[in-house]
Amino acid sequence: MTIRVPGGQVGDIVQSSSVGPQFEVGEEVLVFLEFGEEDTARVVGGFQGKLTLSEHKVAGSDVSLDSFLSQVRQTMRDARISEGACEGD
Repeated sequence: MTIRVPGGQVGDIVQSSSVGPQFEVGEEVLVFLEFGEEDTARVVGGFQGKLTLSEHKVAGSDVSLDSFLSQVRQTMRDARISEGACEGD
C-alpha cells in the first residue's frame, strides 16, 4: 500500500507541507486513511489523522490503543457509520 502525503523531494528540489503528517522509519502509528485509486491512500485530516503510539498507548496520553479504538468504534456506531469502513483493526 502507498500512503500519499503532501510534499516530497525530486533531486535537489524539496517541497514541504505544514499540514501533512511526517513519518519516521520504525515508528508505530495509527492513521486514519481514505482510499483512492491504485491501492493508494491519503491520511484524513492532515497531521491530525496520524497518532503516534508508544508502549501500546496513544503517545502523550494514558489512553491505551484498545481503549481508543473502542471509543472510535462507539463514535462510529453513534454516527451510524459501518464498522466495515474501519479496516486494519
